[in-house]
Amino acid sequence: KGEQDVSFSGRNEDSDDSSGTEHLEDGSSSCHDIEKGSTWTAPDTLEAYNKISDRDRLHMAVQDAGLNAFGVVAVDVWLLDESDGKFIHADGGWWRYKHFVPKSPDALERIENSSLPNYIPPSPQIPGAGLAGYFWSLSSPSDTNCTWIDIHTITSDPDQPPYLRMQMLEKAGFGKATGVPFNVGGHHKGVVLYLARPNARTSALLEETNDAFMRYAAHNIGSTAALNMFRKASESAREKRVASKFRKIVLRFSIVRAFIGNMQNPIEEVDDKVERRMSKWKSFRNSLSQSFRAGLSID
Repeated sequence: KGEQDVSFSGRNEDSDDSSGTEHLEDGSSSCHDIEKGSTWTAPDTLEAYNKISDRDRLHMAVQDAGLNAFGVVAVDVWLLDESDGKFIHADGGWWRYKHFVPKSPDALERIENSSLPNYIPPSPQIPGAGLAGYFWSLSSPSDTNCTWIDIHTITSDPDQPPYLRMQMLEKAGFGKATGVPFNVGGHHKGVVLYLARPNARTSALLEETNDAFMRYAAHNIGSTAALNMFRKASESAREKRVASKFRKIVLRFSIVRAFIGNMQNPIEEVDDKVERRMSKWKSFRNSLSQSFRAGLSID
C-alpha cells in the first residue's frame, strides 16, 4: 500500500493474520476480512443469505474498495440524512489497512476503540464541516476524477468548523484525503472518503484506472447501503404476504372442519378427497412451530 508498494493491488500478500475475524462489542464474531487467495462460497438458500447482516454486506463493499485502490490505507463512509441535512456514519463503513503504521497509535485508538473513555465517536457532520461535509460541498457524483487534498490544509483552514475526529485522523498519520459523493436513485446519498499516507504521490493516486475504480467503488458502496434499506422493506412485505396466505388457508380448513363437525357420521360421509386434504392439513399444521401457529391463530 502507498508509495513504496510495488504492487498495484492494495491487497495484503504477506499477512501473518489470516483469521479474517473481527470481534464485535457484543462478543460475537464477524468474518469481514477477505484476503487475497481466499475462497468464499455464496449461501445457497434465501434463509442462509439473509443471515448475512447489513453491516457485513456494506463492510465487504467498503473493504473491496480499500483493498483494491492503490495507495489507499483507509475508507470511511457517510450517509446523508435528508431529514436534517446531516451526514451520519454508516455502520460497517470504516476500513483500515491492517499494516498501516500510525504516527500516533493513541490517536488511532481514540478513533477505533469505542471502549476507551476518551473515544471519539463519528458524530454527525453538516455539509461543509468535517471531511464528509467538506468533500460533499467540494465534489459531485458526476465528477470525472477525484480531488486529493492534504488533510492539514483542511484542518488549518480558519473557515473550517472544528471537528475532533478529523483532527485525530491527521494526528494518527493519514495525510491525504479525497471524497467521492454518491447519489443512488435520487434518494440515497452520501460520500465515501479515501485516506492515504502523507507521502503518497498524488499522480499515482490519480492514475486513470485507479481513479475510475475508486469512483465506481463509491457508487457500489452507495448502492449496497440503499439495497440494505430496500431489502428490509422487501422482507417485511414478503412476510406479510405469506402470513396473509396462511390465514386464508386456515379460514378454508376451518370451514371444512366445521362442516365435518356438523355431520353425524363424518368418517363415512365425507368425500375421500376432503378427508385426504384434512389429513394433509393436520400434518402440515403440526410441522409449523408453535409460535408461528399462535401468530396465525391456527389453534
